[in-house]
Amino acid sequence: MREIFFFFCSSEIYRLNLEQGQFLEPLTTSSPSLTCCEFNDHHQLFVCGTVDGRIEAWDHRDRSRAGILDCAPHALSDDTAEWV
Repeated sequence: MREIFFFFCSSEIYRLNLEQGQFLEPLTTSSPSLTCCEFNDHHQLFVCGTVDGRIEAWDHRDRSRAGILDCAPHALSDDTAEWV
C-alpha cells in the first residue's frame, strides 16, 4: 500500500492512501504538536520530532508506536530553566 504521511500544527500524522485516493485514520502522537518528520528506510519507521523535546517512532505497517525518546530533560539547565 502506497501512502503519503504529512502533519500540521497538531498531534496527528495524517495519511493519504495513493491507490484509493482517500485519507486513512491518522496516527496520534503524545505531543501537542510536531516539528519535523522523516521516514527511515533502514528500519521502516516514521520518526517525528515534537515541540516538547521528544522523538516518536512509528511503524507504518501496523500503525503502532515503536518508541518514544524524551530528549528535553537533558536540554534544560537546573538553575535557570533556560535552554542550554
